Amino acid sequence: MASPQLEHGYMRIANEIWEQIMMRDFTKRQRAILDLILRLSWGCQKKTARVPHQSDFELVGVGRTHVKRELEWLEAANVIRWYRKDNEHVFEFNKNHDEWKVSIVRGYDEDRLLDLVAINLHGVTETVTDDYQNGNSDIGQGYQNSNRGVTKTVTPTPSKPAVDAGFRAPKDNIKDNISISLSSEPAPDVVMDAYHTHVGLIGPAEFAKLQFYEDEGMAPDVIVEAIVEFGRKRKEDPRTPFSYLDSILRNWLNADVRNMKQLQEYRQPKRRVRGDPAAGHMSALEEARKRWEEKEVAAP
Repeated sequence: MASPQLEHGYMRIANEIWEQIMMRDFTKRQRAILDLILRLSWGCQKKTARVPHQSDFELVGVGRTHVKRELEWLEAANVIRWYRKDNEHVFEFNKNHDEWKVSIVRGYDEDRLLDLVAINLHGVTETVTDDYQNGNSDIGQGYQNSNRGVTKTVTPTPSKPAVDAGFRAPKDNIKDNISISLSSEPAPDVVMDAYHTHVGLIGPAEFAKLQFYEDEGMAPDVIVEAIVEFGRKRKEDPRTPFSYLDSILRNWLNADVRNMKQLQEYRQPKRRVRGDPAAGHMSALEEARKRWEEKEVAAP
């Protein structure tokens, strides 16, 4: 028979952190990854977790073909910091949950959670139970670390995650002895910032698609241009799906647009010069000038 004992090891974690993890819309894979990182860091009384191989996340049921994408999403969402050097991977859980860019699960109700905590923390009378069942969340004053009744004075959790703190952790600040310095300021992730500014919160599938275009060599500022256009379209019609943005980026990719110079050239009005199939595309102004010069030469 199992007999877990605290003297065999335990993890100290603030209830506020557990509440934030519960209320955020993590996928099953993302939650499994966080559980392992927390077990190997805080569960070992350390700030960071060393995971030699990404395949080690198979221990919690995350296949190796999904690990990298999920880790990148968690990093971009500011839930973890990921430090890489050679084949070493070191992860840090970001306890500053107001920096997370993860949406809240549908149905979350902070007052109802406080009611449930109060009911389980104190001896509950029928009156309190009836009040709870009737949806009355005003059931007292201050329940944490107190024996004087039920309380509502707890550390407030944000009604929605912040969307303006998009940063990636630096990737080159691990010394040979794996001691980590966090003093340097992380670089902003312009793609994620642009999406959260012009569109809103991004899900794992959408993040993976944007990451695909970066992996294909498309510059972040080009992707931002498409996001801004998508944001305008969403303001006109909130029902506009993510596929609208995906189609913009895919068209640019098929046209071999990778940087802003190529995008500017791509956006110019294009028309092939008649009678010169080898000639490249030119702008409407250049083409008009060309026709005028030909007309002048042909004049008697």
